[in-house]
Amino acid sequence: MTVALLSPEWLDVRAKLGADLPARPGATARVQTVVAKTPTGDVAFVETYQDGRVVGAAMGLDDSADFTVNLTYPDFLAVARGEVEVHTGFMQGRVKVVGNMAALMALVPVTRSDEYAAARAELARRSDV
Repeated sequence: MTVALLSPEWLDVRAKLGADLPARPGATARVQTVVAKTPTGDVAFVETYQDGRVVGAAMGLDDSADFTVNLTYPDFLAVARGEVEVHTGFMQGRVKVVGNMAALMALVPVTRSDEYAAARAELARRSDV
């Protein structure tokens, strides 16, 4: 079954895949992502990582997020397909990050892991990217 990208069902699949990532002590943060100019307007979601695993996810904005990742829909698609890493997009100026940079850096080992890449690929397979 295919889920619509950036839908609540998509976020549920993403959270379940993220819950199975290996533990990485200290990789803890609340991450808000805002995707601008999607076909249905701007979309926001929040994920909570605890020691490298996703322990919560919800659609919408959250003022208590440690940092916010802002990107356009085309750049989000590139990230979702594994064509660009968030960190590479940040260095290229395609992705904007606002907030606690130490929290962002704590998650780098997670997002650069083979397990995260496999989870991202599985999510792409299950969604309409």
